[in-house]
Amino acid sequence: MQEEKFMNQSEAFLAMYDFLEKYWKRGASEEFAILLGSMSLQPDGKCADPALWNDWIESVQSVIKKEGN
Repeated sequence: MQEEKFMNQSEAFLAMYDFLEKYWKRGASEEFAILLGSMSLQPDGKCADPALWNDWIESVQSVIKKEGN
């Protein structure tokens, strides 16, 4: 059995990006291309769309809160 590993928020974001990019490559759509462009990380390590990063953090916090109940 494989040991469970936990990711920090940034690693989880990159994993989500990788997953969505693979999905997009199977059936490219304009909407996914726009989303991936907004999600891409800039050379300074920040998300191209800061509002999208804030949405991500809110989603992470929501899941953590639900898991805590």
